[in-house]
Amino acid sequence: MISEKIKTIRVMLGLTEVQVSSIIYTSSYIYRLCEKDDSYVTTEMLILLSVIYRISFDWLLSGKDSEEEIANNKYLKWLKNQEQEIIVKELKNNLCLFFFEKRSKANSTTIDCILRMAKKMFGSVLKDYRKSNNMSTKETSNLLCIQETIYEAFESEKLLPSVSQLITIENELNISIGNLKDVRQK
Repeated sequence: MISEKIKTIRVMLGLTEVQVSSIIYTSSYIYRLCEKDDSYVTTEMLILLSVIYRISFDWLLSGKDSEEEIANNKYLKWLKNQEQEIIVKELKNNLCLFFFEKRSKANSTTIDCILRMAKKMFGSVLKDYRKSNNMSTKETSNLLCIQETIYEAFESEKLLPSVSQLITIENELNISIGNLKDVRQK
């Protein structure tokens, strides 16, 4: 479960729900609900958590065991051994460093840029899949059981799929959405 993964990482690092929610610019109430129930987790939140923890977005969506993956993550192991103020500063810096290497403080513009790049990545992955399989948008949307206009909004980078839609996309199309770190290189 996604909620278990994000809670496991937070607890391992000794962070409070309030600390993590402030780093990703969301309310602590909403974040608390996300750690209790997958249905409250949004794609935007997962993207930002993937960025601050430097973990694969795909892994967050997958059903893979969280304890083992987290225990083997060198960056999270390193963070775990730092003092609380260094952990918080490092996670905040990860938002800044994702696109703006010289920016010292994340803000709403930083978050917007990260989410805009994620839309671009998701749209590109979907379009590449559809074209390489010689499918129309109608055929692809039917396969995913979503409206064609919604699917087209994903491809045209206007809309991010919900978490449940992303899981369906990965399962039905047998594709990997990817790792957000790969987007930075392009």
